[in-house]
Amino acid sequence: TKLASRAHTHFRLWTLSETAIANRFLVVQIERKVFQHQQMLVGALLASFVLGLAGAATGTGTSQACGSPNLEYLSCECNGRVYDFSGLVGPEPGGYFRAAVEWDQDYHYYFKMRGFTGEGIDTFCPNFTYFSKNPIAGAQSTFNDYFCYSLGDFDQQTWFIQEGNPQVIQIMYTGGDWTRKLQVDMVCDPSPTPSFHFMGEETPLNYVFRINTRLACANGPMPPPPPP
Repeated sequence: TKLASRAHTHFRLWTLSETAIANRFLVVQIERKVFQHQQMLVGALLASFVLGLAGAATGTGTSQACGSPNLEYLSCECNGRVYDFSGLVGPEPGGYFRAAVEWDQDYHYYFKMRGFTGEGIDTFCPNFTYFSKNPIAGAQSTFNDYFCYSLGDFDQQTWFIQEGNPQVIQIMYTGGDWTRKLQVDMVCDPSPTPSFHFMGEETPLNYVFRINTRLACANGPMPPPPPP
């Protein structure tokens, strides 16, 4: 009986020890997620501050709506000039842009001017969770969990122009997963090669990308003539 009692006591101690280890592991995981979330919030605040400074410095506090964009030719008339982004192609296979976030290593961000389809997006996100048949303009994916989220439908885009130095063409996309929205700032830059940057989460579920491209310049390459 004493032997059985001792064995039962040892078993209880071993069980409690295992439970304590499991609980400690869970606490560590929670603390890690909280720390990551804090980093995201700090990064988003910093990005918002930088965007505010950029707007103040360039005189881009107000924007003017452009006409209806031509989604087939990726062009739109703004202030009497047609801006054509059909030649905006990213360096990644398939022509998309990709950016990692230095202050939050859990996420990648993607953008393609012509939009992603289900077949195109599975190259970097095999478990894509967006079930719409519409192509999407941008995506957010996690490094480890292979989750992807649409940041906005390609078909739901509105163009704006901000006059300043540099000049900015803003494209707003809506219809993303869980009400996510995407703002892409096309910033005038005479460099022949475009550059892609993730600027931050300006407000919850509202993401901002920046692309420096000569196609956003008022005196940049003229668009090709319209089809006959």
